[in-house]
Amino acid sequence: QVAVKLQYPGLGPQVVGDLWAMQILANAVGFFFEDFEYAWLLPEFEQTADMELDFRQEANNSRRTKAMLAWRGDAHIPFVVDALSSRRVMTMEYVRGHRIDDAESMRKDGIDPLRVAGTVADVFGEMIYRHGFIHCDPHPGNLLVRKTPTHGSTHGGKKVGGGGGGEYELVILDHGMYRRLEQPFRRAHCMLWKSLLMRDADLGRRTMKALGLDEIGYETLSLALTFRAPKGSARVGGRMSDAERQALKAKYKGVTAGDINRFMQSLPRDMLFVLRTNDIVRSLNKSLGGTSRSRFITMGEWAVRGLSVENAAVGAEEECGECA
Repeated sequence: QVAVKLQYPGLGPQVVGDLWAMQILANAVGFFFEDFEYAWLLPEFEQTADMELDFRQEANNSRRTKAMLAWRGDAHIPFVVDALSSRRVMTMEYVRGHRIDDAESMRKDGIDPLRVAGTVADVFGEMIYRHGFIHCDPHPGNLLVRKTPTHGSTHGGKKVGGGGGGEYELVILDHGMYRRLEQPFRRAHCMLWKSLLMRDADLGRRTMKALGLDEIGYETLSLALTFRAPKGSARVGGRMSDAERQALKAKYKGVTAGDINRFMQSLPRDMLFVLRTNDIVRSLNKSLGGTSRSRFITMGEWAVRGLSVENAAVGAEEECGECA
């Protein structure tokens, strides 16, 4: 059995038209309301849309991800049937499973949602910090969970899933929207997590310099990623005290939409994609019963591992000639 993904006729020109309309609207809004000028984001939309319209690129992304995660017994990427695929048609292995947000269905099948929450954080932590090649749209419709097939399956004479002895597999679908992180950014982001978890102010300052940000940027990213200020008293995953909350509210009382816009524009573009993926993983973790503390620790562990990977070596073991 296979799943066949077809692109609607005329979708390409329609997307071009939609992007043109977005550009006009963004420019108009920015002209009349400067604080809400987000036209600077559109080039990222254009690049992503162009890649998603080419199913050959999606197939390449899926093959690379399969190779990256091949060592794991808890993740599965459906194989692509190349002979029956093209720019606008993609034929893939059909996989049955539970939606990642259907915890009750998992329990009925004997799968512990809490363990699945840990797997999601672990898999995406590996993608971000070790490989620097990340799936940027891991919403519930793109992730399934299934019991690990006892004997596995094969495609082209090679094992493609199952038989790993694990309880379940996280099945990752729709590989159209990916981001290859710049290696200096990947390493700086690893340093950022290490500095936040270790409360290492000196490392934090060096990280901000590498990212082109200042001390306010460090505090803002700390709040966004760990829900605490760099110098806060809360432990990892813990709640800030009422006094700390009030102090932060007073400090940022005068922040406007324009300030937020300018801060977002100052971030490396890779950071925007990482924050998007991180936020979706956070939501999934919560819906499955996972804790912020466990997610932070998992991400921190992968960040530290990522620092031990030489830039030139990242992705070398799983690189394929056709991958973008």
